[in-house]
Amino acid sequence: MHSRKNVLSILIVDDHPLFRKGVEDIIRTTEYSNSNIHLASNGNEAVRLTNNHPIDLVFLDVNMPEMNGYDAAEAILETKPTLPIIVLTQFDEIPLILNFFKTGAKGFLTKNIEGAEISVAMTTVLKGDYYYHSKFDDTISSWLMSGLRKQIPSVRFSEREMQLIMLMSKGNT
Repeated sequence: MHSRKNVLSILIVDDHPLFRKGVEDIIRTTEYSNSNIHLASNGNEAVRLTNNHPIDLVFLDVNMPEMNGYDAAEAILETKPTLPIIVLTQFDEIPLILNFFKTGAKGFLTKNIEGAEISVAMTTVLKGDYYYHSKFDDTISSWLMSGLRKQIPSVRFSEREMQLIMLMSKGNT
């Protein structure tokens, strides 16, 4: 039997419908199985849903049409600064990760995780702690543990610059 405290309102934001459904299906197998799940395909929808619904947790992709995940995180956290956001992306690059943490995200997961890690990440960020899965775990840990979160250099990318970074991270020239 699931306790009432594990009934959350969860927002999954990703521009791929199959991926959104996959994350929802994984959540349905956890202690959060009775949660209300909202789905969005871009940052604009995410901001609108967080403004119109009492959302407890957000899973947020980075590269999406209309509004990317970084801009969405900024807009969401501007009005709801304590809302836990877990970035869930294929991109595993230190500037991206650190910028999301500086913005206020609580979690960072790469899309190559096992499904069981979703529940652990949720429980961790809901307690107010950071959770991350990256090839840069040691670097992230040292930044966060040393209290340098406020000193993480912030880089503001235009939409076009973000597109180029995403292409370069895939090995394109």
